[in-house]
Amino acid sequence: MKSFDAVAPLYDAFMSFWGLYSPGRIAGRAGRGGLLIDLCGGTGYLGLRFTGDFTEVIVADSSAKMLARASARGLKTVLCDGAAVPLPDGCADAVLISDALHHVRDGVSLLAEARRLLKRGGRLVLRDFNADRALVRFLVRFESLLFGPLRFYRPREAAGLAERAGFTRSRIELQGKYFLLVAEKP
Repeated sequence: MKSFDAVAPLYDAFMSFWGLYSPGRIAGRAGRGGLLIDLCGGTGYLGLRFTGDFTEVIVADSSAKMLARASARGLKTVLCDGAAVPLPDGCADAVLISDALHHVRDGVSLLAEARRLLKRGGRLVLRDFNADRALVRFLVRFESLLFGPLRFYRPREAAGLAERAGFTRSRIELQGKYFLLVAEKP
C-alpha cells in the first residue's frame, strides 16, 4: 500500500466529505464478538465505531502517522503491511477493510491475510468504491494524483478476489458510489 503519512492530518476530513465514514451503512454486518481487526484501517475512525460490538478493536496499517491518530483515539494499533499482520492465525471474529482494496497491488494476498486472521465462521466486511459508478471514475483520477496508479474494482471482481482467497458465502450490497462485500471464513 502507498504511504499515507503525508495525508494523515487531512485524511478524516477527506473521507467524511466523501461519505465513506458513514458507519450506519456497515453497522451489524460484522456481528459481535471478541476481536475486530480494522485492516488497513488508517486513523481508526471506523474501527472506533465497533468498540461497542467487540471487546477489542485493533487497527493494523502501514502508516505510522495514520496509526498515531488511531492510538490517540484509544485504539490498539499494529504497524505492518496489510498482507503480513503479526497476529496469530484465527484470532479475530471479524476483519473490516474499508477504502483500502484499491490501494493494494495484490488484492488476493490482502484478503487471504484477512482470512488467515479470522476464526472459522468469522466475517470479512469489505467496503470500497464501486468502479461501475461515474463519480468513482473522477475519484480514480484524483486519488491517482496523490498515490500513483490504483486498481478500483467492480463489485463482482472483488467477490472473485474473495473467492480466490478462500472465502465462501459472500454477498454484495450496492451502496451508491460504494459496494459492501460480506464474506465468511469456512
